[in-house]
Amino acid sequence: MIRHIGVEYRKLSGSLAILLAILAPALPAIMALLAISSSNRLMSWPMIYFQFALPIWVTFLMPMAVTAFATLLGQVEYRANGWESMFALPVHKYSIFFAKMFVGISGAVGMMVVMLALTAIGAMGGIALSGNVPPDAFPTAPLFDKTIMILAASAPLVVIQMWAAFRFANFVIPLAVGITGTMVAIAVAMTNTGKADWFPWVLPYKALLQNQPSSTALLALAAAVVLAIAAVANLSRATLR
Repeated sequence: MIRHIGVEYRKLSGSLAILLAILAPALPAIMALLAISSSNRLMSWPMIYFQFALPIWVTFLMPMAVTAFATLLGQVEYRANGWESMFALPVHKYSIFFAKMFVGISGAVGMMVVMLALTAIGAMGGIALSGNVPPDAFPTAPLFDKTIMILAASAPLVVIQMWAAFRFANFVIPLAVGITGTMVAIAVAMTNTGKADWFPWVLPYKALLQNQPSSTALLALAAAVVLAIAAVANLSRATLR
């Protein structure tokens, strides 16, 4: 399994997936830089993260970045006709797909970590330009707790996107899945309805709103494990080419 994961990471070298994983997390940082440097309003660190960067990330940028990242991973095999050569290896198919799932999930985690770091850099740049220094300390512990909750809540949508990207050769299908899910999440955020709390693309937003360790995040993580097993079982039996 570890060897397969290493192979999957090497496939990403020089691909658009790496560029995407850097550019998408940079957008909240750029927006924070512009917002802080051009405003006379004094912004605290919790406001920068919990009312600005993270809402943008969980409702739109993260789902769309995961959609594009998963689609690019799937197209690596479809464009090069790599499925047949991989399945010819003396290994179980399920180990191949679990390795790919791991790479997709780690990509989502990595993009969020990069986003948090770049947002801090962008915010400090805006603070230097405006001279408006936040009156409070950096919220390390709350930000860490919230990040864990959001990542756990995001797991089902990541698995679904990876499943769609690997199952269908036509890249339009996983893109359509991701765009539709993201639009639903945005609609839920705008209307503040509670009728779609179970929807995978809504779970990260709900995790952001909750202040205490959430059963929603734990249930989402458990659902992601079940979905990953179902996805690998389905992909191992499917004819991919």
